[in-house]
Amino acid sequence: MARRNRTAAAKAEQKQDAAPPAPETIMRLTVPGAALRAALATCRRGIDSGTVHPILNNFLFELDDGVLSVTGADLQTRISVAIPGAEADNILSFLLPPRVAAVLATSAAEKIRFELDSAFGLRTTADRRSIAAATAMADDFPTMPPGPEDDRYFDLSPAAIAAILQVEPLVAESHTRKSGLSIVSTVKDFSAAGGGDSSMARARVDSCGLWSASISCEHADLLRALNPKQTARIAKHGSNLWIKQGAMTLVLRTLDASAHDYERFFDECRVQREGTIGKDELVAAVKALAAIEPEDRRLTLLIASNLLTLRAKGPHGSVEELVPCEWNAQATEINLSTKLLSQALAVVRDERPRFSLRGRKNELEAFGLRDESGVEVLVAPMGYPKDLS
Repeated sequence: MARRNRTAAAKAEQKQDAAPPAPETIMRLTVPGAALRAALATCRRGIDSGTVHPILNNFLFELDDGVLSVTGADLQTRISVAIPGAEADNILSFLLPPRVAAVLATSAAEKIRFELDSAFGLRTTADRRSIAAATAMADDFPTMPPGPEDDRYFDLSPAAIAAILQVEPLVAESHTRKSGLSIVSTVKDFSAAGGGDSSMARARVDSCGLWSASISCEHADLLRALNPKQTARIAKHGSNLWIKQGAMTLVLRTLDASAHDYERFFDECRVQREGTIGKDELVAAVKALAAIEPEDRRLTLLIASNLLTLRAKGPHGSVEELVPCEWNAQATEINLSTKLLSQALAVVRDERPRFSLRGRKNELEAFGLRDESGVEVLVAPMGYPKDLS
């Protein structure tokens, strides 16, 4: 019996000796909770949920001299936010899985702690909540492209940022080959222009250097991460547009195009008839008719002397809304998309914007809205413009 016990003990000892050693902790990191949550919310804009590269679903964490850099990226864009005050006992880069980031987004912890072990295991602690997940080192994550020198950047004023953010929503849904957002700065002025198959917009403000860039509508929504009340720095470098604002760095792949159809249209499509109208009254009229006419249908607009008549056909007949306006040109009837008119009014800031009928030669092609800040919104093509005697 004693011999049998000694044999069992020997086998247990051999099995224990053959077991792999437990992973050891190779880095401990502590980050301010509020700053990390804000950084994750910003960087999430750069992650494409439909990516075919699983590694790009993760957030990249990089440490440098007490500053943690959090990055979200796909193959063409990149957003990074720097978080000072990080405390770490080693300098390593790693990937934060999206499910861990989702949990942290709901946490109110003042400090969030990470422990990374030698087997790429990550333990995240926020208050009393602890999450264990497998992670990976950052070697396969897209590297940051080389950026421009500091003297290549220009100031991007709050007015210029506001112009971009006014134009972008009008073209964000136009994910076609001919659509995009162009940002151009000349000696005279800065302009953001965008367009697709159904809507176009352009804003002009003060100049900020000499450069130009075109961005796809698919990636232009990343510009919403910019704060319109804070000056940014912008530079065109190679095939990328670099924007720095505070702790955030935004890198966008530019389109290989010198001019889009909508840019030429702005230059060629001249104002032929113009008037002014109260924005609040027009918004109220459009909302009233939108309840009867679906947004994807068209309104009929009769523009006559000092009166704009909007007409919609519902299942129980026609409904009209009358809005006072200033119009000294020939009475004209046009058809216009309810949805595009609503989008245009959403970005016009002036209480009494100018509206116009524009076209090339003697043909009317577009309905325009323009406010005093210089934002031009072209919602077109118009349907069957008709002059009325």
